[in-house]
Amino acid sequence: MSHPNRPLGPLFQLGYVVRDIEAAMQHWIKAMGVGPFIYMHDPGAIDFTYRGEPTEPSSSIAFSYSDHIQIELIQQHNDAPSPYVDFLASGREGLQHVAFYTHDMRAACAQLEANGLERVYTVAPRGSDERIYYYEDPKQPGTMTEVISRTPSRRRVHGAILAATKGWEGADPIRRFDSIAHFAKMSGLS
Repeated sequence: MSHPNRPLGPLFQLGYVVRDIEAAMQHWIKAMGVGPFIYMHDPGAIDFTYRGEPTEPSSSIAFSYSDHIQIELIQQHNDAPSPYVDFLASGREGLQHVAFYTHDMRAACAQLEANGLERVYTVAPRGSDERIYYYEDPKQPGTMTEVISRTPSRRRVHGAILAATKGWEGADPIRRFDSIAHFAKMSGLS
């Protein structure tokens, strides 16, 4: 539950942008003991806007958990404008964003904007009013802040990923799906 003075909600996710998602998953599995990873070749039907312009990044994503913190790995496969391409072009690889899981998207965005952060990236699943926003702070360059709305459908998907990690002992460390919708269907969520 969000504190009334903290509309952002809890820190939920650490998002890593990588050049090789297969190698990154293996690193997290072997070196960190985190797994299994739910890998999606393509997130699915999503519209993206970066710095006010529509864009079409093609990417693979993988999710797991370390306790209750979600680990997201992202590899973009094309050079479409995105925060991921810019992050890699700056010579960095690794932690690109931290995400908060909010019950009140409007209040969370207002809090960030009142503190000088600028919305730079919007992720909008087609056929849904759910949005994910990325913010950057021009005075504190570095890791972006992502705000994710805590909707019933997201809670179900994230809950299924979290459940897969509970009691995991190393079997089937990478579970592959075509998209988030494919994962939801195979998990009995849709």
